Amino acid sequence: MQSFAGSCADGSDPVKSISADGTYFVFECSNSSSESTTVGNQEYFEIINLTSNDDKYYMELLNFSASKIKNIPADQKTLAVFIPIGAYIRTIENDAKSYGMTSDLYEVLLTQTQMDNVFKKIDDFYENLGCANYYDAGIETTKYQIKNGIWTSLKISLCGNKNLIIMIFNETLRPTNAPFTTNWRDYTLSHVTLHETYHSFQKKIIKNCHRVDMPHYVFLIEGGAEYFSTYYMLERENRLDELNNLMLEQVMRRGADSSTLVHEGEPHMKGLAAINLMIQQGWVEQSSILDGSFFSDCRGVRQFLLGSDKLKYLNDNWYKIEKHNGNYRFNASMSDDEAMAQKYRIETVSIEESYEDILLKSARIDAKQKISGFTFTQMDFHKMVKKDGVLVKSAPETEITGWYQFIPKENDWHTGIIFFEKGQLKWKNEAGVEWNLQPDINNNKLITGEDNPYQTEYEPDFMIIKSSEKSKSVPQSEEYPRHLFRLSQETVPSISNIWFQKLSTENLFDIKKDKILIESMQKNPLDVIAHPGAQFTPGLPIEGSSPVVHKFQINKIISPTDVHIHMSGDNWFSTGLFASAGQKITIKVPKDLVNAGLKIQIGSHIWGDYIFNHMDMRRFPYITYQWNLDQSEVIVNSSFGGLIYIVDPVNQQINFPKTSSWSISGAYLAPRYIHGKTALNDWKNEIRKYPAPWAEIESDKVILTVPSHAIRDLDNPDDLMEFWARAIDAAADLASISRVREFPQRYVTDPNWQWGAHAGYPIMMAGPWYPYLLNHKKIGLNYWWGTFHELGHNHQMNDWMWDGWGEVSTNLWSVYILETIAGLERKNTWDGMLLFPGKRQKRINKFIDRGRSFAILQADPELALEHLLQLQEVFGWELFMALHQSYHDKPVHKNVSDNEKIQQFVIRTSQITKTNLINFYKEWGFPIERSTIDFLANFNYPSKDLAIAQKIAEAIKSSEKSSSKKLPDNSKFSRNRYGFKCNSGFKREGNNMCTKDLAIAQKIAEAIKTSEKSKSVSQSEEYPTADYNTKLDEVCRGLINNSWNGYLDINKNEFNSKGYMFVVAGEDGRCESGIGRAKENALNECTKWQEENNIIGVCELYAEGEEVVWDGSVWDDSVKASKSASKEVSTLETNESVDYVERLKQIKALLDSGIINQDDFEKMKQKIIDTMN
Repeated sequence: MQSFAGSCADGSDPVKSISADGTYFVFECSNSSSESTTVGNQEYFEIINLTSNDDKYYMELLNFSASKIKNIPADQKTLAVFIPIGAYIRTIENDAKSYGMTSDLYEVLLTQTQMDNVFKKIDDFYENLGCANYYDAGIETTKYQIKNGIWTSLKISLCGNKNLIIMIFNETLRPTNAPFTTNWRDYTLSHVTLHETYHSFQKKIIKNCHRVDMPHYVFLIEGGAEYFSTYYMLERENRLDELNNLMLEQVMRRGADSSTLVHEGEPHMKGLAAINLMIQQGWVEQSSILDGSFFSDCRGVRQFLLGSDKLKYLNDNWYKIEKHNGNYRFNASMSDDEAMAQKYRIETVSIEESYEDILLKSARIDAKQKISGFTFTQMDFHKMVKKDGVLVKSAPETEITGWYQFIPKENDWHTGIIFFEKGQLKWKNEAGVEWNLQPDINNNKLITGEDNPYQTEYEPDFMIIKSSEKSKSVPQSEEYPRHLFRLSQETVPSISNIWFQKLSTENLFDIKKDKILIESMQKNPLDVIAHPGAQFTPGLPIEGSSPVVHKFQINKIISPTDVHIHMSGDNWFSTGLFASAGQKITIKVPKDLVNAGLKIQIGSHIWGDYIFNHMDMRRFPYITYQWNLDQSEVIVNSSFGGLIYIVDPVNQQINFPKTSSWSISGAYLAPRYIHGKTALNDWKNEIRKYPAPWAEIESDKVILTVPSHAIRDLDNPDDLMEFWARAIDAAADLASISRVREFPQRYVTDPNWQWGAHAGYPIMMAGPWYPYLLNHKKIGLNYWWGTFHELGHNHQMNDWMWDGWGEVSTNLWSVYILETIAGLERKNTWDGMLLFPGKRQKRINKFIDRGRSFAILQADPELALEHLLQLQEVFGWELFMALHQSYHDKPVHKNVSDNEKIQQFVIRTSQITKTNLINFYKEWGFPIERSTIDFLANFNYPSKDLAIAQKIAEAIKSSEKSSSKKLPDNSKFSRNRYGFKCNSGFKREGNNMCTKDLAIAQKIAEAIKTSEKSKSVSQSEEYPTADYNTKLDEVCRGLINNSWNGYLDINKNEFNSKGYMFVVAGEDGRCESGIGRAKENALNECTKWQEENNIIGVCELYAEGEEVVWDGSVWDDSVKASKSASKEVSTLETNESVDYVERLKQIKALLDSGIINQDDFEKMKQKIIDTMN
């Protein structure tokens, strides 16, 4: 395989040097040649490379491109930036900040420091090239894309002949040493790099050549770059003989529709076809595309776009591509329909008379009875017949020889022919692959041999389908092929096979294909088979257990008199039964409820599209299905199975008579505890042992759906349900609604999520979070906050929810329930210690420093919660109860603006408290209208000053009544301190070193802040003292428990069991972690999260592969370094040689820059004066 060594114009290697500012490498070809044309072809590239690939990899690609281009301007300069990103997160359609395109957001791997350095280098490049006065919005767009991890590959033209190439991509495409290899990932990255580099040599014809009478011609720009990259990728692999075929096949598969070239969509594919057609017509020399000279002036472009019929010819024919004798070609005589049939050959395909056709006329083999096709590789191939050169379905016939096709046809392997050649029966597909067949008519099969490429993957033989047989997997009413699922036990997403990245086209196809087949099967329950993913989620009943016949009643009378929370969607009634995947369920419906709009549902896990489009995938997305109960007896079957529910659509409001009797047969008993009805002994001795893999703990307030293994040892469900009854009632009280619920709230844990939750009906919780539904004895500084946060979403009122407030007001329910029902102190409610007094004070101080903008509140739910807590700490929870009641009594009008909602909120809270709160809300940056001020002035309410500066002490006094209180036992996690922090006068260098910090002004500021701490809370209370001998895995036990299994899965499936995990434990007990394929990547990720969360500590190697390797040695070194630093700073602080004048200048500079305020300045100045004395 060839590489790019010696890729300068003269055949030499580029010379690597350091840029003028010493921050990055510059690669330049030498100017040894005396010919001016050679000098003109020099291309000086500068690189910013933060990927794990060697710089040389990219430089070979860049300079190779330069060596092929003709007449490069002498002042041409290009900065190429290569940025790695992590796992796929979500998609933004029509992203206005990214050229209005669809933006795929991935995990950002760069630390803030790395990102700042990249931005500085880009700005410096821009400025040093004389572009500083030439603003280009592309620079800001590039920074936006880097900040948000948006997968990108593009070239931006700057001023003059200056360019920026930006490539942001996932490191799973990391190349090997040689750019051109047969590895498709290497091929893709190399191909895209060549494509974008070519753009940097195209003259900026869009700006220089455009005229108002010219159509849009981006197809030429993109087509030229695609032709260049495709050509040289094939040349380097000695495959140029495939150039035309490969190009036209790609166009057919990806771009062939009858729209014009200037139409939106796939311009590089349309352009590739157009360039190819221009070359074939003799209008353009191939060499002018490959050396870029076609784009060196405007003549080449304008000849196709102005006063010429060439553009019309290209528009009419670029997509008219056919396959002829195994090769692709343009055919201008084709109609649009014929051209489209070539692209979308699903049920028909044009086929020329072939050698095999001729052989068919001379040999036949009789199957003894009529056949309709055969099954091979779990797919049905239908008997076809040729009519007018087109294959169509054939009626069953006795001859085995002939044409066959899998429908829908997706590739050339799906159409083929069985024929005799020299006495040997053969199969040959359109891809040109063939193998021998041995007839075994008595056993209804054609035996294949070792030349069958699928010999070891599936059932190797062709199994003949007789016309009288019906496929067991095909719905009788459907023409869907009888092949099994695309996904197998090994490939289906699961906890052990996580699909981390945004789905590829193949993944997308597999899932959608399986979904179509499932839905088609389920129309006829006799045809349903279990999907391979069912064994993972929802799982299967305990082996050896048997289905039952179960009778039950649903006693529910709708009472519309009370105020309830009405959730959109359906209301589910549990049955305590579980359907196993692929097993028929029969339900007998009460006579008076047939055709009443009820449905039967199998499965608890919803949000299929949400999972499919936005999340890492740990289960098949679509596993829950419903059927109408429109007959007295209904038979259903699910390919996945799941808990069984009777569903009452919310808009039906159906009453269930007490005499209604239901019966379900074929299902398995599931553990189900109904508070107040199920006998405790029955639960302990029998029910909790039922075989279904999912269980439900239920009351009239809430239903908890969790894995059965989580409740096998649950001895006291009554105590749990009583706690939940109090919590749900508390949620109702805060929302000012009736405690009597029309339907219970529902929680379901979902194995697909490893962290997080989603409100709605049901509330979906991360799979590992079932302890935060069941273990109510261990609440505090953990994810119980999230449990009630989602409950808050189901209760919060839209009347006072404006932009940014959806994640703010919901947190009131977390605080209220955890304080009043769980009995926690406020500071111990939110995980991450986010409500510790010091953290609250820090958030507010930062808000003040940033100018108290309302937009800041809208973007920061943690900060915005503070103003609500202030109101509560002065006026009590009754304020919010009365506020919600006021909205029930007098709702705001529909479709009111956010501003109107804000004014109403200000007025109502003032009226309820009989206090004029205008000044309070102004301090919080609320946009208060004059009409609101004038309206409240009419009431002569006292204006209680809740100034933010005064509030800090008030809030701490009210919420932290005693500074000597000890944290409760269940808060051990927050008592631990770990890591190290450089003492005053020193700064941190690397991971565990402290060196003298010459920024004495900053040292003084830190000293003053330490000495001026609030008297109302002690440091020992906010950050309790810790045993420095505490082990890392004890301090971070919560984080490690939640992260370890996920790391093991990723390590096994992505890192080939050779990954790394780093953990940092902060002085305040907070922890973060980072993982990666390489040690450096894992450390960088850990450092990124450490910096983002302001955790003071050291990122330490915790695990290599699956082995925990942490031994505490880094901590030991850190303690020694910290103690040594403490002694040195003591000496520094007493050094009489300090230049006091310089120190005063430094703190004055801090004041002038806004880092400190006037009060801080005066204190710091006095501190310096005192030192002088």
